[in-house]
Amino acid sequence: MKKVVSVILLLSIILGITAAAYATDTVYYSSYAEKLSEIGVFKGTGTGFELEREPTRLEGLIMLIRLLGKEAEADKLAGEKSVFSDVPDWGRGYTNYAYKYGLAKGTGKGLFGSNEKIDAKSFVTFLLRALGYDDSEKSKDFTWNNAVEFAKSIGLLDEDLYFKIVSDKFKRDYVAKASYNALQQPLKNSSVTLIQKLTAAGVITREQADSLNSLDSSKAPKSGGNALSSVEIGKLARAVVRIDVVGYDNTQWTGSGFYVSADGNIVTNFHVIEGAKSLSVTDSNGNTYNGSVKIIGYNADDDIAVLDIDKTPELYLKPGNSDNVVLGENVYAIGYPLGLQVTISGGIVSSLWPNGIIQTTAPISHGNSGGVLLNDRGQAVGITYGGIEDGENLGFAIPINKYVNLSKNMSLTLADLYKTTVRKPVNVSVIQTSKDAVSIYWDPVSGADYYYVYMAETADGPYTRLADNNGSERWQWRANSCIISRGLEPGNTYYFKVTSVDDSVESIPSEVASVTLYDDITYEDFESLIMDNYGVLKCGDYTTAFSKAEIMETSNGNLHIFLYLKVGSGNYFSQFLDIMIYNSDEFEYTLASMASLLAGYYGKDVSATVIYARDGFYDYPDAFAENDLYSDTIDYDSGTGTWSVFYPYVTVTVYDDNTYDAAWAY
Repeated sequence: MKKVVSVILLLSIILGITAAAYATDTVYYSSYAEKLSEIGVFKGTGTGFELEREPTRLEGLIMLIRLLGKEAEADKLAGEKSVFSDVPDWGRGYTNYAYKYGLAKGTGKGLFGSNEKIDAKSFVTFLLRALGYDDSEKSKDFTWNNAVEFAKSIGLLDEDLYFKIVSDKFKRDYVAKASYNALQQPLKNSSVTLIQKLTAAGVITREQADSLNSLDSSKAPKSGGNALSSVEIGKLARAVVRIDVVGYDNTQWTGSGFYVSADGNIVTNFHVIEGAKSLSVTDSNGNTYNGSVKIIGYNADDDIAVLDIDKTPELYLKPGNSDNVVLGENVYAIGYPLGLQVTISGGIVSSLWPNGIIQTTAPISHGNSGGVLLNDRGQAVGITYGGIEDGENLGFAIPINKYVNLSKNMSLTLADLYKTTVRKPVNVSVIQTSKDAVSIYWDPVSGADYYYVYMAETADGPYTRLADNNGSERWQWRANSCIISRGLEPGNTYYFKVTSVDDSVESIPSEVASVTLYDDITYEDFESLIMDNYGVLKCGDYTTAFSKAEIMETSNGNLHIFLYLKVGSGNYFSQFLDIMIYNSDEFEYTLASMASLLAGYYGKDVSATVIYARDGFYDYPDAFAENDLYSDTIDYDSGTGTWSVFYPYVTVTVYDDNTYDAAWAY
């Protein structure tokens, strides 16, 4: 038996994201459709190209066969009987060819799904196959699920088209541009492009190929005035530096910064230097500065700091005007992700937040904090400060105008800064533990002597300090649960914030965390709570995620939580397998802590089981045949001719004496 110390508490979500979306009736790539039409690859209907419409599976297949240069061969099969009952006469040759050569399969029950909509993943899969890439089990370059990301990685989808595809419904407009890109793309392991292959095979003429290559640049999307090439932008990386920090608690971390003046002023994030005992600055040539550092300006709330070092930089960057940043413009992030070499990544401005924060598709990783976001004219328009690991290229930058307007008349050493700034607590979370009680948690602050906890019944206050049973308002940090606050009223919403105190200096308050107390917490409420707080789990160096939580009563009156692993995105499943190998004890404890929430509330034994569930296997998935927890892990659907898997990996059971057991599938 293992002991549950207490309820594990989770990070509160401090950022709500509204995805930028394109208007679904907007057409961007009509010029590409026109060019493709000239060579017979893209054809319209009686009402034109219908670029705003979603394409069908049959249209996607036809585009694949044309890009393969096999339309003539497909035409020869038009007179043969179709193996599918829903294919119109004009499409029979294409589906017969695809079926004969294994290019596409039906949807079951003798249907091809001719009029069903084809999504981006399926169409891009067709394009990748046309280029010679393989998604079969024997030699897999990519999978259907990661086809769009893989296409972006090899340059088939440019940044602009990629963002439109992932932000909007998939439509014929995007088919035209993606197909045009495919013709210009080199074949797998070759320098020969697809259009060169078709020309050599006599499918299209040299004149048609030349016409396609000379697409009128005035019709294509382009950036505004005096734009630099990506190579020219890359040369500006000499102005970006890596900052290596040692804290007063002897922890080490890295960040980025960039020169903004000829006399050695560097802009970075405040959190990069907060708590720093010493730091060094390394440029892109590997030269390291270990001399004196002064802080001439900072704003902790805006997360900006300006350093002054005794060094003349090789290059510095000029600030632009972040008020002029517009949605969709090209931007570049430069920094030192994970403390590695200087790295440049391109993207577009995907959203502009009301508080001025710039959201971008340019990847921003740990270590990029304090790096620069440049527009395509090489001007600094933002200070990169973070990204969302599970958000598929969601990066954020502080507008550069915050730096421009910052007072820079300080002269503080790192020691001075440490004395005058006390770090606020972060990751404050509140969770209901009974009808009238909540548990409050926050991450510990290095050097803090104690903490104050404030509570209010409205977000704007007034806030009052909480005291313990002895009347003391000074709280100490404790693992898993710092405070249990009782006597609250079910149905009410309560708001909490925390400050840290070091040498009698109180920090600014943490972000506000809130909770609404349920009078009677239903299973559905707990399912939502579990997904909100445990939907993404980090154990050691690995992160996994769940797509769904279900709570059911067992035959003996106890409870069972079923947690379904998220598969197909974010590499979560493979990381779960790593957790099994390297962090199983920590994972068991987390599941036990989750189950103990229900056990404590309902007074019952509670089990939590993690499940891999997936259907659509065309071959027998023998890797999932053996399981010590459950015997019927594989099932066959004769209607679709596919196999499905229901594979429990681990079950943790929490008992009423606050102990737990864990059992694994193997």
